Amino acid sequence: MTPIDLVEIVRLAKAATPGPWHACDDDGIPVVGPGKPCNGEGSFIASCTEPADVPYIAAASPDVVLRLIAALRRLGNEIEAHNVLVGSGKAMIGPSAVELIARHSITDGGETP
Repeated sequence: MTPIDLVEIVRLAKAATPGPWHACDDDGIPVVGPGKPCNGEGSFIASCTEPADVPYIAAASPDVVLRLIAALRRLGNEIEAHNVLVGSGKAMIGPSAVELIARHSITDGGETP
């Protein structure tokens, strides 16, 4: 598996058109545009030949990507801190992965933990 370069993804997200982005229709062409609704003046982020790609691209706007990376880093820091406590014998049982994820407002689309 290719490593994910979070530093580069953050750089790209910060340089991109700010979100949120929204799925729109521009004279029958599925597009992703900034603002809500798309401004109707031809301003859009991406056009797609596959309509199913539009909501996915809109959902992956820079603001969302930055929040996901921040949550991932917080979760990683919390796991690392927990591992240090367990390794030192100061903690035997810590929060479950479900509890850690819930603290960072990450959901998997299933039942809310």
